[in-house]
Amino acid sequence: MKSIILYRALELIISILGLFIILPFILPTIITVSLLTGQFPFIRQERMVALNKKRIIIYKIRTIRKFNKSYNMNYNSAEIFNNHKLNKFVPSFCKLLRKTGLDETPQLLNVIKGDLSLIGPRPMLERDLLILMREDPKSYKIRTMINAKPGITGFWQIYGDRSKGFKNLVSSDTYYENNKSFLIDLKIFIKTILIMLRAEHSDSIVGNKFREISNQKY
Repeated sequence: MKSIILYRALELIISILGLFIILPFILPTIITVSLLTGQFPFIRQERMVALNKKRIIIYKIRTIRKFNKSYNMNYNSAEIFNNHKLNKFVPSFCKLLRKTGLDETPQLLNVIKGDLSLIGPRPMLERDLLILMREDPKSYKIRTMINAKPGITGFWQIYGDRSKGFKNLVSSDTYYENNKSFLIDLKIFIKTILIMLRAEHSDSIVGNKFREISNQKY
């Protein structure tokens, strides 16, 4: 119990500190995003680890211009992890936000609220989970047994390989749930900061840096 309270306190301190650090950059960022996309600079998305898990509303900075929704109608499981055809709708400045992961920093508010952890399995859109449940029911069933609170960053985001799709996501999140420790969380956190500074964030639209889990040391 003490370790849970300590971990939660540490998450709150880091999240509040993170918000204070990015606060001076928020106003110019949202003004630029509004001008480039022609839309409100923030988006809300309902996400969950699996359809049987708690649904949460997460916040992100908008990075994609308006486009005809029919352009993305033929959506399949492969495009959940690599949807490069939308790349042309992402302005250069917004690509930088995605590559640094700065578009996801509003989710620090979710951590403060208690909806998210800093580190945990990747929450997904209901649309994506329905596709994955239909196309890979075995992996989806394993996903439904994950009990860890979803996170802004996580084992898959750092060590995973988008090119291997849903199975890689599930194996990564399952590994994390079974082996979670302060040391693993610390390594994920440090690597996340380094990836943000180097603009090497793994992204489904503007490109990603594939990482082989088998070649990583934790």
